[in-house]
Amino acid sequence: MTELPEAKVQPDRVERRQLALHIAALLGIVVGTVSGIVRIGVADFDHKTRV
Repeated sequence: MTELPEAKVQPDRVERRQLALHIAALLGIVVGTVSGIVRIGVADFDHKTRV
């Protein structure tokens, strides 16, 4: 009977870890995309102001 609570806690930890990894991956993609757009925008703005 004492093993059952532990068995229930373990998968929950794994799910939380996977969820955290998914969130981190999504954040990484979002940050990468936004920084890429900002870089292109800044480069385009620089190009327009120079010429």
